[in-house]
Amino acid sequence: MKKIKVFALLATLFVGIFSNLFTPVVSAVEPSGDATVTIHKLKNKTGPIVNTGNELSGYTASDFLDGITYNVYDVTAAYHTEYSKQFELTTWLRMWFTSSMVAHTEYSKQFELTTAQEADDKARDYVQGTAGHAPTVSGATLVRTETTAGGGAATFNLPKKSGGKDAVYVFVEQPKTGIRAAAENLVLRFPVYQLNGDGTYTDIELSAIHLYPKNTTETITPVKEITTPNHSYNVGEKIGFKLSTKIPANIGIKEVDGVTPHYNTFGLIDTYHDTTLTFNPAGYELKVAGTSIVLTDKEETPDYTIEVGEGQDTFKVELTQAGINKLAEQGGKTLEFTYTMKLNKFALIDGPNVNQVTVEYGRKITDSNGVVTFYDVVTQDGNTTEVYTGGYRFIKTDFSTNKPLAGAEFVVRNADAPDAKYLKIEKIDAVTKEISWVDTYEEAFKFKTEDDGIVDITGLKYGTYYLEETIAPDDYVKLSERIAFTVEFNSYLSRITNEVTPLSLPDESDSDTPTEFKEHNVPNTPIGFLPQTGGAGIILFVALGAAMVGLAGVYFTSRRKDA
Repeated sequence: MKKIKVFALLATLFVGIFSNLFTPVVSAVEPSGDATVTIHKLKNKTGPIVNTGNELSGYTASDFLDGITYNVYDVTAAYHTEYSKQFELTTWLRMWFTSSMVAHTEYSKQFELTTAQEADDKARDYVQGTAGHAPTVSGATLVRTETTAGGGAATFNLPKKSGGKDAVYVFVEQPKTGIRAAAENLVLRFPVYQLNGDGTYTDIELSAIHLYPKNTTETITPVKEITTPNHSYNVGEKIGFKLSTKIPANIGIKEVDGVTPHYNTFGLIDTYHDTTLTFNPAGYELKVAGTSIVLTDKEETPDYTIEVGEGQDTFKVELTQAGINKLAEQGGKTLEFTYTMKLNKFALIDGPNVNQVTVEYGRKITDSNGVVTFYDVVTQDGNTTEVYTGGYRFIKTDFSTNKPLAGAEFVVRNADAPDAKYLKIEKIDAVTKEISWVDTYEEAFKFKTEDDGIVDITGLKYGTYYLEETIAPDDYVKLSERIAFTVEFNSYLSRITNEVTPLSLPDESDSDTPTEFKEHNVPNTPIGFLPQTGGAGIILFVALGAAMVGLAGVYFTSRRKDA
């Protein structure tokens, strides 16, 4: 950024030194011993601005920036000492090189003016200092501090004289979070004369001065991505995520003392609703994208820490001062945090399991009692991501009555084949329920029905699976075929909200009408009953039959003889 020299406000800068060169015109406003200087902080404006010293028109409240703090330093003594030195030096050098031309009146006049301007330029450079830092010249004294407000304005009451000389002040903008870079320090020397809009000087001295410096703001919005290429997941399955945020452009800026880093807070927060997700405390990485810079949390002085919320519904990746310092030269680049999470036993079935990323950055100071005494932190929410898991509900029922049946046992297979894998569900801790696929029946999870007949299968990614009955309820025939079912969005909730109603048996007069079962019902047929073989009833039945056969034989024999 080019150095800002307020020539517009110092129209006849050297009048006090070369008063014999000008004939003053009486101003409409008589100067007093003090002046008011108002900073109007413009936001995100491009192109040159002609500071006339008066208020400028054509701006609205949205064009200005509140919350920018300026320190004003009195550098009068240092400026005048340097000015005198530079003026004498440049005068001597010019006279040495152009001694043969000094006799020309107009040239001599312009020569002296140019010499004074050069001396002023160098004296200004000498006291101006580094942008955003206090001037380091001897005798520089902080005299005022004000913050822009009410439309980006900050007003300072300043004496026009200091130590018997025309006062010179340096306006220093304090570092501010959300600003790409601090504006260059402003150097203002009294007396100040009005400048015309076309850039020509006047001899109207100003006691109310208006300056319009500019700042460019920066908004950082974090982004969250799912790196595991699916839309739905098993409970317990690792899901890859990446949090990305732009590193503030002025991340390496120092406070006005030129030593203390402005940024002491920089963190990424992942908030996941309803504790349905669990952060995996292994296999994560924080790095600057496109560089070899990888930050660590393992050393004695870590670059960052990870803090999981007490309710397990959030975690924060927070850089330490050491980590922030490592990013001092990386402003504008992208910081990436990659990690994994798992859907746990609290996962919403057929509903979005939502999480959102937030970035916070800036400066915060607390006292020994933990009370915040300074707060310049920006908090910006990013996008949300959603992960899903599904399920299916079956109800074991009697074929005829639709009555729920207890005592059935099922397993779930991932294909309709003898060698298909079995679903295994296990709890690896009090929070996470793990789903996997195994090769043997012994390892499989067995779904057993109670009196309500319900078989709830939850926490599966979307797809087609197969329910296999391994034990039928007492006095019922075991199903001989697997039942295919598709887990998809709402495949579970649509069934638990659909009440089981008694089935309508087919009309006996229409034997071709099939019995209709609800999709989630798994009917079993009762085992049929026959009379017990070997009982008294069957013996009597056989005896009567034999007697009748015998009598019939006698009858036909006697008839044959009669014939």
